[in-house]
Amino acid sequence: MSAFASINAVRSKLQNARGLSMLEVMLAGMILALCACAMLVASYTSAQATKQSAEYSAAVSAARKKMEELCSTNFDALVQRYGKYNPTAGNTFKVYMDEGTQYVANNAKQSGIELPGFRKVVNGVDNFDAGEIVIVTHETNLPSTYGYSCSISSTNLWPDNGNPGGISYTGIPIDLNGDGTTTSGNCYDLSVTPAVKTAVRLPVGVVIRWNGTNGPERYELWTIITRY
Repeated sequence: MSAFASINAVRSKLQNARGLSMLEVMLAGMILALCACAMLVASYTSAQATKQSAEYSAAVSAARKKMEELCSTNFDALVQRYGKYNPTAGNTFKVYMDEGTQYVANNAKQSGIELPGFRKVVNGVDNFDAGEIVIVTHETNLPSTYGYSCSISSTNLWPDNGNPGGISYTGIPIDLNGDGTTTSGNCYDLSVTPAVKTAVRLPVGVVIRWNGTNGPERYELWTIITRY
């Protein structure tokens, strides 16, 4: 083999080696990019799951605190203080995810990151509070008649199973006045004269509905408060 042939053979090998190195670099870059994308997706999914869990935990905590408040209220003051037609809208409340953060909204100091509630009309005024107190005072009314109607499409199955309002409580009908029947009608009504106060037990619920990370969400907590 001549000297020129030997030189060409060595040059060819070097060129092939250089080509393989570039290919390896490109493949390594693609693998790194795919790994980075997978890590970003996993990080985003984890962050969304963490946020959803925090929202749900805040709703559960707020419902329990409000229920403790309701259970410590005198029976005769329940409807007057937390009834749906209370002129001060005492039956809705805000739910916060982080009570430590403070900010100013509507010229008032607020605490925490608020769960975004759905629009509803309370006493003629727009209300976006996520929390709502529902008191069942009528023996024969349907669950759909309790709770405010929210601005959710009727085709949206969450959080009200097709109803923009209402409750999921399944204990209706219930004997509220203790007369042995469930057809007595309204057993606690402060809007008439004289007021009707024949109920000896009232189903009381805390309903929290919010526009969550993965769409509309709801949480309900119920108990029956009795006169004693």
